[in-house]
Formats: sequence, structure tokens, C-alpha cells
Amino acid sequence: MEKTASLLDLPADAFAGLTHIEIIGSKELLIENHKGILEYNDNEVKLNGGKTVIRITGMRLTVASMNENELRMVGQIESVSFIGL
Repeated sequence: MEKTASLLDLPADAFAGLTHIEIIGSKELLIENHKGILEYNDNEVKLNGGKTVIRITGMRLTVASMNENELRMVGQIESVSFIGL
């Protein structure tokens, strides 16, 4: 799917259903195409990213909004890492 997206000059995340992450400063995070929250507290959040777990660490982390495709988180974001499944 990623190769096809590249050949068609399309964003791979939209075409192949990959997780798309935007970080706005150190205070806001937007994640599209996630598969749900696995763990959540005010210092760490783990999301199902399909083939990986997305780990967000920080302080006073709060889910500001969430729907079936998108999650917006606010707080002091310190790191975003990926854990292979």
C-alpha cells in the first residue's frame, strides 16, 4: 500500500490507513487512524497504532477530544515513542 501511495503521489498514511501524528509545540498532540487507548493516566498514554503501540509520556496529559478516527491530547508532552508488536 505504501509503494502504491508513493507511485500515485498520495500521502501514505491516508492511503494505507497508517497512523498520522501531529505535535504542536510541546502542549498538544493530534493522532489520526489510531485503534484505541490501551493505557491512560496523566503521565503516560499508550495507544494501539495497528502494527505498533504509540507511547506518549509527559505531565498532566488529558484527552481533549476523541472520536472513531482522531484523538487530541493536551498537557506537557515530553516524548512520543513506538513499540513494535
